[in-house]
Amino acid sequence: MSQTNLDDDELFGEAANEMRSDVEASLAEARGALPEADAVWDVEADNTLGVLNALKTALDVGDAEDHLRDAKKWYTMGERADAFEDADDLAEEIETVADLVDDVEEAREQVGDLTATIPQLRSTLEEFEDEGADAEADAESVAGGSNEMVTVASGLLSASVAARYSVDDGWGTGPNGRISESSPNVIGTSSANPASGATRSLAAG
Repeated sequence: MSQTNLDDDELFGEAANEMRSDVEASLAEARGALPEADAVWDVEADNTLGVLNALKTALDVGDAEDHLRDAKKWYTMGERADAFEDADDLAEEIETVADLVDDVEEAREQVGDLTATIPQLRSTLEEFEDEGADAEADAESVAGGSNEMVTVASGLLSASVAARYSVDDGWGTGPNGRISESSPNVIGTSSANPASGATRSLAAG
C-alpha cells in the first residue's frame, strides 16, 4: 500500500472522528438549550393566569432545535460516507433529544391554549353567577310582595267580620282584635230574641 493511500485512510479516519465529535457536541448543546426541570416545576405567580404565562415562558426550547439539526446533519454525512464504525449510540441519542424537544413544544402549545381559555372561562362564570344572583333577588322580591298582599287581605277580612257582628248582633272587637260579646245581656234584649222580651213584659205586669 502506497504512502498516499495510508495518508488518505488516516485523513478519512480523522474526518470520521471529527464528524462524530461534531454530532456529539451538537447533541450536548441541544440538551443544554432545553429548559431545566426546576424552571418548569417551580413557578410562582399571583393567580392562575400568571402561573400559565410563567410556565409558557419556561417551556422554551430555545436553540435546541438548531443544535439538533446540526447533529442530524453531521450524522447523515457520516452515515452516507460510511465514516462511523458504530453509530447506533448516536442515532439513539438523536432520537431521544428529538422526542424531548417535541414534548416540550407540545406542552408549551397546551399551556398556550389554557392561557387563552382560562380568562374567557372566568368571564363566563362571572356572568353566570351575576345572572343567578339577579334571579334570586327577583324571586325574593316577588315572594315578599305576595306575603304583603296576603297580610293586607287578611286584615281587611277581619275588620269586615268585626264590623258586621258589632252592628247586627251586638258583638264588638275586644282586646287583641278578637271578636267578643259587648254585653252579657245584649242578646237577651235584642230584636233577634223578641220572645224573651215579651216574657219579661208580662212578668212585670
